[in-house]
Amino acid sequence: MVWQTNTYFDSLKPIEELELLFTNVDYFVILPRDNETPDFGEDLCLDAVAYAMIDEDLQLIVREGRPCYRYDLGENFHLWFVFSGGQHIRIGTETATFSRRVVG
Repeated sequence: MVWQTNTYFDSLKPIEELELLFTNVDYFVILPRDNETPDFGEDLCLDAVAYAMIDEDLQLIVREGRPCYRYDLGENFHLWFVFSGGQHIRIGTETATFSRRVVG
């Protein structure tokens, strides 16, 4: 997953690129966006990143509008990404590496 900073507000700042690189992915689900939400770029805006328990029901998380918030997860959890357009991505991976760099 790759994001770039928005230069709309300050075009003099350098563009930063943020990247999450996943290795040994063993679970990957993408749920569709909310068709009732107008598409003014919301699909590109990340709203939240959270944890989801491996055995937590996918539909229950979406219906309740939030993943499980616990702090004693150990190593048995998925990463849960929620976008402003209503799309959800759930990833089970061995590692997720974050990097940040200036581009251009």
